[in-house]
Amino acid sequence: MADTESRIALDADRPNADRRDLYNRKAFVQRLTQAVAQRPGREPFIIGIEGSWGEGKSTVLEYMAQELSTRHSDVTLVRFNPWTYQQLRCQ
Repeated sequence: MADTESRIALDADRPNADRRDLYNRKAFVQRLTQAVAQRPGREPFIIGIEGSWGEGKSTVLEYMAQELSTRHSDVTLVRFNPWTYQQLRCQ
């Protein structure tokens, strides 16, 4: 491919939040955040995003944060990154 504009850029574990949505993740995120915002009751709950490295988990989370802040500001997003916590050792 001679045209570098048509290539997909790969970054080391960075969300693709400011680039084109090549894999239509924003449509999924819009449906998910709407379901979260319109759920009955207000009990806290957890959504887990699973996938292999490079499949777009961080991008989905970033799109979700953007969607919640612009359209559903009454919903609180709490991010948890298990990589930032060391494993506790029992002695």
